[in-house]
Amino acid sequence: IWGFAYAKSEWRQLQNDLSFGHYISDFWNCCDVLLISALVITILLGYAEHFWTVTWGTEKPPNGHHFEGVHSLNVLVCWWRMFQTFYRWEYFGALIMTVIRMSADILRFSIILIILCSGFGYALTPMLFEAGEEREKQGVVWTFWSIVGETRQDLVERACGLPAPWNTVTHCLLYTLVLVTNVIAMNLLIAVMNSTYDGMKQDSNTMWAFERVNWILEYSEAGDLPPPLNLLQGFLVEAEDSEPSHGCFKRRPLRRANSDLLVHQRELKESQRRAMALVEADEDTGELSRLRQENLSLKRHIERLERLATNFLLENHERGALGVGELPLPPPPKTPCHSLERASTSFA
Repeated sequence: IWGFAYAKSEWRQLQNDLSFGHYISDFWNCCDVLLISALVITILLGYAEHFWTVTWGTEKPPNGHHFEGVHSLNVLVCWWRMFQTFYRWEYFGALIMTVIRMSADILRFSIILIILCSGFGYALTPMLFEAGEEREKQGVVWTFWSIVGETRQDLVERACGLPAPWNTVTHCLLYTLVLVTNVIAMNLLIAVMNSTYDGMKQDSNTMWAFERVNWILEYSEAGDLPPPLNLLQGFLVEAEDSEPSHGCFKRRPLRRANSDLLVHQRELKESQRRAMALVEADEDTGELSRLRQENLSLKRHIERLERLATNFLLENHERGALGVGELPLPPPPKTPCHSLERASTSFA
């Protein structure tokens, strides 16, 4: 019952979103989809196990362990889903967003590790293990354990027992595998994660504010009652509509400030993109900011020179009208060439 009510709540959220692609792009919506899918599979496997037990009279079907496995994964997703409530606090919210962004870096970096370890696995397995049952039992996935620093001594002993020159080649491949996966690749991954952490640390306040608003809007659009009580919400709404309201409290939808337009969750991403662009523009305090200051000072200097030239021409005109000889023009001010060049470049 709770799973059906939770699916109804997510379906309502999907209807309020732009599209399924936009809905699934959110990490917590992905967790919701996994949670509901695992719950449906668990229910189907449970009914299949019950049908097998009733039909064949056995205590447990041959593949009955799949029911417990899928249900265990479902419990894990439920615990993951609890982290969204930590968005209420700024410290935990920024930390969770950093972990999610680092997880995305690990997923992208794992493509390189899969190709690298698979190549070494397909090259070393035929050299170290004989064809037949031993090679099939070993497989090629043993190279992936080198990522966490595991070095199997039995593989080194097998390499020593190979005839020349294959013992040397196998030793070189094993050492190269450990060096590349455990040293180079892991340090590169740590550097990427440090870069992600530094970037998230600068924009954490703005991103946390938007994520918190997203969390509030999600609960605002989900309904008045949490699962599984939201199944009764339709009947309660009909009862409220049939009865006249005498000053009873009804929750009003969220609206924009100084406006009658409603606030929707699907408009949040565009606002977040614009806000992040403004934040990046405000954080530009390098060479461009210095050039802006120089350009402003040059504009003020040119305006002052224009005022002085205008006053000089007026005085000269008045003296000529009174019959006084014209005053000689003063020498031009000594201005550095590079300042004039910068002024012309800035105005150009």
